[in-house]
Amino acid sequence: MKEFVILLEISASTNEVQAIWQAIHPLFEEQATNLKVIEVSLNNQQSFKSLSNFKATTPLITIGSSQLLIEIISYLKSQSKSCPVCFIPTKSTKSLAKSIGLSLQPLTATKQILSAIQPVYVELAKIEEMNHQRCWLFSQNMSLGFNAYAENVSQSSQLNNFSISRIAQWYGHFTAIVDQEPFNVTLRLDRKYYFFHHTSAVQVDNQARVSDQPLDLKELPLRIEILTNLNLFSLLLFKIAKLVGLEQKLPYVHIFKGNSFQLTTDSLEFGEIDDQQLNNQFYDLLARSFQYPFWFDPDSLSWHESK
Repeated sequence: MKEFVILLEISASTNEVQAIWQAIHPLFEEQATNLKVIEVSLNNQQSFKSLSNFKATTPLITIGSSQLLIEIISYLKSQSKSCPVCFIPTKSTKSLAKSIGLSLQPLTATKQILSAIQPVYVELAKIEEMNHQRCWLFSQNMSLGFNAYAENVSQSSQLNNFSISRIAQWYGHFTAIVDQEPFNVTLRLDRKYYFFHHTSAVQVDNQARVSDQPLDLKELPLRIEILTNLNLFSLLLFKIAKLVGLEQKLPYVHIFKGNSFQLTTDSLEFGEIDDQQLNNQFYDLLARSFQYPFWFDPDSLSWHESK
């Protein structure tokens, strides 16, 4: 008999979570699965404590935000447990689902989870903030400076209230170009130091790849992109160059790859991790990639279902 723990997030998107759970619940019942359903909240870490009581082989399935999934993994790692996890796609987690081969349709994703017989390993990244002794995990990207500032302005804009979010995004970019002050960045990678003055943006990208077996850390590189001396013209040129994969040819674009690095800023900057806004602060970051077991079968989708 298969055993699963379902974690339902209690939040502003509770209606979406409940609707998805009602739709997929019959599938678990048909499989005669031993189920445990727990309601959890990001604002109440006490609700995670019961997770320590489950076997290390019991899959934990989240229905909620991407931040919930990351917090669950972070909690399990802090408890030295490696229970396999997965998630039923919601609006917040659709991008991650697409990148790892999990169906965007909740019913089909549930079938992938129920048909799995062993975990697969998904690449994630861990960042420790040394100044404030904080730790974050992320699945897709982290940004400092321009992108985070622009997103903060965009989300705060009244334009978001009128279903014209695209205009709000461009407004955020324009405001960031005009208002943001450049900052200095120090990058330590492979025992070498790189110093950047007049930095406008830093972005760290994770590929969230899937493999059948754990990989060597050297095979899990993070991509670090640093933009300097950014203005309206160079921003437009960068956007165009990125569409055709030629951004590395621009003199103000600096790209590095490595499975671990340290990065510091000398001023208060905006930050963002997987679309979650961080406090405006000094950053001293120690980052490294790792893999975590996920419970689903990425190869069980038919050609039609994968489209």
